[in-house]
Amino acid sequence: MTINPPIVDLDYDDPFEPTIAVDNLLADARRAKRTRRASKLGAVVIGLVVITLAAGTVRGHGGQPSLTLAQVAMTDPVYQLHQPSDSLVIVDQSLPHWTTFAYLSTDNQICGGSAATSGNARGHVAVTCWMSADQPLTGAWIAKAAFQALPQPSDNHGQVLALGLLRCKATSVDMTFLGHSVSAPVVPLNIRNQSNLGVYVAWLPLGTATTYGTNDITELVAKDGANVTACQLA
Repeated sequence: MTINPPIVDLDYDDPFEPTIAVDNLLADARRAKRTRRASKLGAVVIGLVVITLAAGTVRGHGGQPSLTLAQVAMTDPVYQLHQPSDSLVIVDQSLPHWTTFAYLSTDNQICGGSAATSGNARGHVAVTCWMSADQPLTGAWIAKAAFQALPQPSDNHGQVLALGLLRCKATSVDMTFLGHSVSAPVVPLNIRNQSNLGVYVAWLPLGTATTYGTNDITELVAKDGANVTACQLA
């Protein structure tokens, strides 16, 4: 037989009776809800930033991965035949997606060209060799520019790219092409310890002309930083 003891209520106050503040509980709940919402939003934002950065570092124009200059250049048969003996010298990057370069080949040819590493023309390249470095590179002289096959004039507002060699202490070259006055910057070519050897980079406007050649380049004058003639076409 189970005996249940009687319950006796002495009507004493509980010294440990908790005090419940309803307003405080509601405020704490609201703060917790805001914190969870902010945490979720922050996680989403961080995730989007990571995805965006990853896409930007891997993808090029139009979602295609960008190529290195060496990867594009190696597809050109002239480049394969006359590979560089040292680093490529970047001479122009004014046209988006395109890089123009020059170099001394392992068989002592001075070569150069342009390659598209991204964009719609991605992977296109054209390389040519202009002069043998076996011949003495002495004295002060300037040679007429060689027209480049790429980029095409339609890629740059009807302008054709031309690169020319010179050997004199110059920073720019002034010329006339099809009646247009053009000033081209000079980029030093530090090859074979040559001093004052450089390449000038000219974007030549065709206007309405459909044919052109080196005979259309006239009044070729290279000038130094003080705008004094350093060398000119004989």
